[in-house]
Amino acid sequence: MKRPAPSTTAQKRQDLREHMAQRVLRYLWWILLLVAGIQLFNILHALVYTGWRLHTPASRVYVLLYACLLVVSLLGLACVPFLKRSLPRSAGLTLWLQWIYCGFLLCWAVMVTLYDQRVGPGAETYLTVLLTVAVLAELPPVPAAVLLGVPQIALMLALPYYQPTKQDNFGLYLNSTVLAAVAIFIACYRYLSQKRQHEGAQLILEKNREIAEKNRELMYLVGHDSLTGLYNRRFLDLRLPAICADCAEHGKHLGMMMIDIDDFKLYNDQFGHQMGDACLDQVSQALLGCLQSEGEYILRYGGEEFLYLGSGADTAAVRRRGEEMCAAVRALALHAAGKPSPVTVSIGACAAVPQDKSAWQTLIRRADQALYTAKHQGKDQVVCDTGEGR
Repeated sequence: MKRPAPSTTAQKRQDLREHMAQRVLRYLWWILLLVAGIQLFNILHALVYTGWRLHTPASRVYVLLYACLLVVSLLGLACVPFLKRSLPRSAGLTLWLQWIYCGFLLCWAVMVTLYDQRVGPGAETYLTVLLTVAVLAELPPVPAAVLLGVPQIALMLALPYYQPTKQDNFGLYLNSTVLAAVAIFIACYRYLSQKRQHEGAQLILEKNREIAEKNRELMYLVGHDSLTGLYNRRFLDLRLPAICADCAEHGKHLGMMMIDIDDFKLYNDQFGHQMGDACLDQVSQALLGCLQSEGEYILRYGGEEFLYLGSGADTAAVRRRGEEMCAAVRALALHAAGKPSPVTVSIGACAAVPQDKSAWQTLIRRADQALYTAKHQGKDQVVCDTGEGR
């Protein structure tokens, strides 16, 4: 069985710690507040019961125990805002402080239970705290066994020394041990259930991220030419109607250029398809490098043809961009055998303010006709259609 990568395992453990720490901080503050409130009530009750004198040793011991738990609970409350602000860095510290508080609370319950033996057998306080910790705390199996098991052992060992008369503690030992075992089981079950639930949620998130990434890759492949990386003709259906509608709404020109590599068949026949593909790629990158604004796009229209779109580009701007593209392709200095001049492009251009979102089809036809004119006038040039519809 293949083990997961250490970094992945460590990251999952850290994610689990952060999740558990968030749960602890979400509920711990009101638990601490409840415990502090109960201890404050117990202190006031003891003071009122003794006429504010605490004249008996028992009253002073109980008030001291109540006060200790009150102070520790208030300190815990004071730490909660800091721990929340420090997440996820404080995740490990949060869990450790929770375990320390649970250990202190159980030890406190053992001491109260032992002191209660002077008036009669029983372990109600300890058992209540034991089950409360098991139900509310986030305890992994090992800390749960230690925190819930050690106080039980300590109580059983110390109980006879705090009873004024010899008692038969078998029933108490049996019941408290069974409850301690149940408490450990509850704590472990809750923790492992939370762990499985968190891991399941993380797995779903991871799968969703993978699906989203695959969808992005698929959308890219569907909308882009595999050879040049440029947009393909699907761009016309997916984006161009919206661009055209925006230009129509705001009264902006939409410039278009049909760009065709001159004598590409000669180059392809001379050097082969691989060199032909390399030529297409280099020309496409040269054309792409001429774009200067977010409203400009270059598409591979098909074969050795490219399409330029310029939102906000009028006839003069389109002509300038076309001249730049012709110069950029000439600068590549790609020569075909038997031809002294480098590979060039012919460009047919037009620009107009669209009347509606479907006007781009007319612009493409006009640009294509201008390209036909550029080819018949000697190639390596820009011909602009300046007819009606601008």
